[in-house]
Amino acid sequence: KQWVEHERFSFPLVKLPTEMVAIPSTSQRLNAFFRNPVMWFGAALPILIHLLNGLQRHYPNLPFIPLHFTLNPLLIDKPWSAMRSLSILIYPSIIGFTYLLSLDVSFSFWFFYLLYKLQSVVVLASGAPFSGWTLANRQEMGGYISLIIFVFWLARRHVWGVICKAFSHQPQIDDSNEPLTYRVALVALILSTYLIALLSSIIGLSFWLAVGVMLCFYMMAIVLTWMVTDGGFLFLLAIFRPSDYLMIAFGSARFRDQDHTILTFEKTMMFDLREFIMPHVMNSFKASDAVQLRRPQLMLAMFLAMVVGLGVAYYSGLMTWYHKGGHNMGYWFDPEPWNRLTTYLNFPRQTAWLELSFIGLGMLVMGLLIFMRYRFLWWRVHPLGYAMTTSWAPFTVWSSFCIGWICKTVILKIGGFKLFRQCQPFFLGMVFGEALIGGMWIIASLFTKVGYRLMPG
Repeated sequence: KQWVEHERFSFPLVKLPTEMVAIPSTSQRLNAFFRNPVMWFGAALPILIHLLNGLQRHYPNLPFIPLHFTLNPLLIDKPWSAMRSLSILIYPSIIGFTYLLSLDVSFSFWFFYLLYKLQSVVVLASGAPFSGWTLANRQEMGGYISLIIFVFWLARRHVWGVICKAFSHQPQIDDSNEPLTYRVALVALILSTYLIALLSSIIGLSFWLAVGVMLCFYMMAIVLTWMVTDGGFLFLLAIFRPSDYLMIAFGSARFRDQDHTILTFEKTMMFDLREFIMPHVMNSFKASDAVQLRRPQLMLAMFLAMVVGLGVAYYSGLMTWYHKGGHNMGYWFDPEPWNRLTTYLNFPRQTAWLELSFIGLGMLVMGLLIFMRYRFLWWRVHPLGYAMTTSWAPFTVWSSFCIGWICKTVILKIGGFKLFRQCQPFFLGMVFGEALIGGMWIIASLFTKVGYRLMPG
């Protein structure tokens, strides 16, 4: 309710699904989205590209349209080698989604990524005893802290209302159309956190360490969801784990070997958060308003879907690992937590004061960006871009964000908001077309056994 009704987030990722499911007029079989020729022109672009490239996977003699270009051969000598790996990857659907975002969000996404690369060059040239990645990543961690403080500051009245409604009778606070009543939601949050910490302590993890990890995870989940719902990022993840805050602040030497061993499984649940469901749930609640579906009913449907999805995922995952071999499923992701564990056990360290100072720097910079963003209308740099610099997401899609930003800027300069609205179906069609052809190649690969990847891995 805070983000939908009070802060009125734009939820840009909801635009395409709501357009697709809009009810057509009584005299039409298709709604306005599917009857728009401009949309189909936009859809034709990725369909033709990926149709040809997919066929080339089956018939190598066919021509291939390159969409990926590496800049690494230009970045061989020091200090420019610090910018590696740097590539231009073109994804039509990302360009289409970027068109729906505000210009400051799309600009900040690629601007801060390139700024991080230049910062790495400066760090390498200076001979500093740390890498540019460490400096930027710890700043990103500090940015999350400032963002969560800002989010709760804006929502302070709503949060207080939720607490009052949960623990006392407040008839003026209406939660009838919420997925769960405030009392049920708050009690479930507290109880589930306690149970997770209790189960973790039973298998050997310190109870309070488990609580600290869960609280850090909640912070990261809220910030990432805020990025999706307000900023419109469709592909994001944090490149650090919740326990990293604790290891840096208190030092890995303060924790037991069994704590570090159990926390290796944190990598599975709390690191690569591209697929975690909180942003999708929030977008679904927003989309339900467009089709006049009550949120409690939607919550029940999503819960049933999650139960089915978990069963299918566990079965297919185990079958794949046993068939292919777990170590063969990834060259970096699978061994990394065990390499990290080896480092913690063999080289324990105390509080990392240098990295803590970088986190503090990130908090200050993010605080300044938030202040400038909400105090001055002319400020065109969005703080969300600063919190995304070192992750896999900007590495893969920064160039598509830049292309989408250029397209929208030029269109607004030439024809203003009127031309922007007229061109919007074209860019929505690019998203729809790439999703359509991607689904078709997935089905085809079930029979041909030849895969074709459209989106970043």
